[in-house]
Amino acid sequence: LPYTGANSQVLFLTTDKLLTKRVLGAQGIPTPDSFPRTSSIEPSFEGSPRYLRKSVHEDASIGIDEHSVVAIDSVGMLEQWVLDKERADGGEWFAERYIDGREFNVGFVSGQDGGLRALPTAEIRFDAFPPEKLRIVDYRAKWDVESFEYEHTDVHFDFPASDRELLTTLEALSLQAVAACGIKSYCRLDFRVDSAGQPWILELNANPCIAPDAGYAIAAAH
Repeated sequence: LPYTGANSQVLFLTTDKLLTKRVLGAQGIPTPDSFPRTSSIEPSFEGSPRYLRKSVHEDASIGIDEHSVVAIDSVGMLEQWVLDKERADGGEWFAERYIDGREFNVGFVSGQDGGLRALPTAEIRFDAFPPEKLRIVDYRAKWDVESFEYEHTDVHFDFPASDRELLTTLEALSLQAVAACGIKSYCRLDFRVDSAGQPWILELNANPCIAPDAGYAIAAAH
């Protein structure tokens, strides 16, 4: 059956988050270290760094809530934490180093010349979140229309001049990532930018939701 977007090989690659992270890492494209490890570097647990527990194959933030980030102090604790989730909910899960910072989406659409055209970069802002609340786009933020998270994860396209270099970097890294994964059609990338200004690619979605109220369509309309 004919269909739009990426071919089956690209979809197979990008719907496996760990496989995608290995491809990005091999190209030197920054993505947070994860367990099962996508890096040959042994993780450091000095200071009990925080990790986010994610599904390997599911999208739409399924299984992610404000309890999905914890401080980890050993490989054993990391292994058990992932195993507990697999036993409770089924499927494959992994832990990704949590990046505390700003969150951005970068979308692309195929141009008439066959190349990719970047849509306006969007930032997800958590300005109304109280200080103690985890600032992530979890399942409620995407799907529970009556929740605080849904109402207060605001999408913004306005940036000060001081962000110009960062926006250029995000677009450049996005183009490197889509090339590494063989994407030649519409897609969306999710980033976190840490306090030092370092961008990290969280996910690369070759089949983003194109519903009128979804982030990709909002960026296209903007």
